Amino acid sequence: MSIISFTPDAIKGAEVVFIKTKAGEKLKFILSAPKVKNIINKLNPDIVHAHYITGRGFLGAFSNKHPLVLSAWGSDLALSQHMTPALKWILKYAVLKADFINTSAEHLNPIIGKLGFPNKRVEAFQYGIDIKSIDNAKEQKKTERIRIISSRDWKPFYNVELLINAFGEIIRLGKNAELVIYGSGTENQKKLLEKAVSDNKVGKFVAIIGYVPQEELYSAFKSSDIFVSIPESDGTPLSLLEAMYCGAFPIVSDILANRSWIEDGKNGLMVRTNKASVADGLLKAIENEQLRITSIEKNRLQVVKKADRTANMKRMEKIYLELINEKKS
Repeated sequence: MSIISFTPDAIKGAEVVFIKTKAGEKLKFILSAPKVKNIINKLNPDIVHAHYITGRGFLGAFSNKHPLVLSAWGSDLALSQHMTPALKWILKYAVLKADFINTSAEHLNPIIGKLGFPNKRVEAFQYGIDIKSIDNAKEQKKTERIRIISSRDWKPFYNVELLINAFGEIIRLGKNAELVIYGSGTENQKKLLEKAVSDNKVGKFVAIIGYVPQEELYSAFKSSDIFVSIPESDGTPLSLLEAMYCGAFPIVSDILANRSWIEDGKNGLMVRTNKASVADGLLKAIENEQLRITSIEKNRLQVVKKADRTANMKRMEKIYLELINEKKS
């Protein structure tokens, strides 16, 4: 297996072909397309699988190598109505070159259909979480406070600053809670989060940790009572599935992607992306211990059924073999 990547990281079991470029995020895919096409032609793989349609998906499509599988992660489709004309063209170009498209959530499938791609060639399933590694992770030490965890990126889109502001309301109500923030972002984004902590006078109750290795994040999920993910739109984030499997009660934004996993008031809470609604969700989750407890087994069983990486990789392998055999016949 060969992986063409814009980062030089080694990946066990794969040959990594590193694409070095000085171009920015918006231009690197366009400018690298001829080079990537030449690499794919030399590798001559049985199948090409490109992730994130408006980026690497375009590179896979430009190679004109088949079978071509595309994986949509979320915002590459969910935000299509807000795209520039050029990005919309790239999206449609890549989609119509594909032989099969895998989306991360059911609500993304109709968007593919509207672009003219046959529905029978689209399936929605996350590639899944590493259950064995999560099971092996140890819990962190806990305080007596209700621990709330966030692990999304710090871009404004993910509303981590909004979470801090809502958490400030919880502390002002005298609730015994703490907020631990993982994820990553720029120094400026971190400063905005630190300012929100300072403005809300919750420095004693908030820890901004940032990026940690995956195993440490698993341990953090296992040691948390509540997980919060409140972006404006999404696919199916692995962090949500990992937190659900680990027993953290999910509070998520009320968007289509999350409705595939969360039934409001049953196995989690859905909130609007404003301070009052997020604060209300936090308060309900903190005060309703029984709801948190009863959701644990429901969420774990749901994740095992639908998001076990081992099972979902076998599912994708089956799709690969079917596409390769179709090409041969």
